[in-house]
Amino acid sequence: MAVRSRFLRAGSCLNWHAEANLSGSARFRPALTVRPPSSASLSRGVESRSFARRRYKYFLLPAGFCLFFLTATDSALADNWLASVRNAALPSHFVAVDKARQSFLFFEKKSPLKLKYVYPCATGQQTGDKRKLNDLRTPEGVYFVEYKIASGLNFKEYGGIAYTLNYPNPVDRLRGKTGHGIWIHSKGLGIVPRDTRGCIAIGLENINEVGPSLTPGTAVILAEQLDEKRIPDRDDGAARQLRRLMAQWSSAWAARSRKMFDFYDSEAYTRAMPESFTAFRQNKERLFSTLKFIKIYNSEIHVLEGPGYWVTWAEQLYTASNLSTEGTRRLYWQKDGDNSFRIVGMEWIPRDTGMRADFRKGRLVAETASLATDASSELPVPPPLDMPETPEESPLYPESAKNPPGSGSRPEASLLTQTSPRDEENRVVEYLASVSADISSMLEQWRQSWESGRLDDYIRHYEDNAVQQGRWGAKNIRRQKEVLWARIQPILVRFSGMRIVPDGNPRQAGGRNGARGGPCVTVDMNQVYADSSGHSDKGTKTLQLCPNDGKWKIQRENWIALPPDPRAEQETALPSN
Repeated sequence: MAVRSRFLRAGSCLNWHAEANLSGSARFRPALTVRPPSSASLSRGVESRSFARRRYKYFLLPAGFCLFFLTATDSALADNWLASVRNAALPSHFVAVDKARQSFLFFEKKSPLKLKYVYPCATGQQTGDKRKLNDLRTPEGVYFVEYKIASGLNFKEYGGIAYTLNYPNPVDRLRGKTGHGIWIHSKGLGIVPRDTRGCIAIGLENINEVGPSLTPGTAVILAEQLDEKRIPDRDDGAARQLRRLMAQWSSAWAARSRKMFDFYDSEAYTRAMPESFTAFRQNKERLFSTLKFIKIYNSEIHVLEGPGYWVTWAEQLYTASNLSTEGTRRLYWQKDGDNSFRIVGMEWIPRDTGMRADFRKGRLVAETASLATDASSELPVPPPLDMPETPEESPLYPESAKNPPGSGSRPEASLLTQTSPRDEENRVVEYLASVSADISSMLEQWRQSWESGRLDDYIRHYEDNAVQQGRWGAKNIRRQKEVLWARIQPILVRFSGMRIVPDGNPRQAGGRNGARGGPCVTVDMNQVYADSSGHSDKGTKTLQLCPNDGKWKIQRENWIALPPDPRAEQETALPSN
């Protein structure tokens, strides 16, 4: 069985593809057209291929040495990546950027795949893969459009429109890359090759033409070289295998089976994700023992190959005994020492995909839960009840909370009673399960009104005497937003990892003004925010929600921003590249 890896040869920009046979020696061959760092011409590229042919024959090493070296260089960069786009599991459309030719290509899948647009573009001032903040390089890999910025931009630098990408992705973090703010944008004064700080720039007319197709989730392949005449290339079997693996992973998840965890590379996951694999697994096992059922509905699964990794993704509807939600699920895969694909990172992007509507009309078929469940038969413990797996689903309580849900003292159980007998535990869980759907719906309406700047709808979700970050009363909250939104408009509000915990402030039976009875609840969740000024931040949003006249309303709102990454400057929405 062959072990395959890509690595960067020290002291040069030669990117080699290694094949090590377990029973024999290893041989190395060039993985792409090799060019000296100072060469940009086609003629020098031809010379480099001759150079590669003359040199690779000397790389004959014992298999044991090769296996050790390949493991040690797992974090290698993707310098001079030659992209391969296989003819299997392709999305309906995607972007490919050829850095060597400074070309932007837009493909559309309409039986067969067609090259719809080709534009000249500009990428980073320095060649090679992006390594760190402000290195003036454009990253190489598979990325996805996040959202559109249509105001507040410096026209000379960015034109009037920009589309943000999800750099760094989990594999980038696994490889120790830093930086942020990689966009597709235009330029107010024309395009000059290799003239950006790491973004991809195209002409004003070009971005107006292709922009409507750059919807959130559009795949973007950034490579040193690609040959559009060979797109799509013949599938080598990896795409079909990865589609099966993602379906099997979904089935294990739906079955609440611990076999789900066998799909992961635990060490790589811990390095790539905000939480450790141990914390991720413990949280999932608690959910498996608490939830009565989980159903997973996937749309068509897509696959693209990056430099030393693969990405699978699908629109997904998650429904369980506590809530349902929909969005896009991405899994990042690498091969381990046994040449088996393992998940090293994940992304979950909540959004309206239309799958919930199809589900209600009976048009969806759940992933087959063919695996016998091994979920614990123990009685459920009090919360957490949360969203499905996300990259940021570790407990979201503020740092000042000494006993978050799941800790040994279980303080949330005492919010309703000073004792915690099993019947009380069941009552708490049943209550939260009964209200979580209404709370999720209310929070989504609040999020949409905030993101779109609809002030009247936004304020309707607050109690008259609500407190928001020190501002008392809905009137004062409204006044502050009127002044702020007149200058700066919100353009992105995203929540994930929601948790609901009973609060210690129960309303009287029947509630105020005839509202339904039951206690208030505290909701914690991850929040990502961006506005038209270019500002963005991430952190933990904590809300106290209370029932009032049959509706859940915000009584108190607090926000704790994440501290800046010690490896880089604090992230902003403006490109730092």
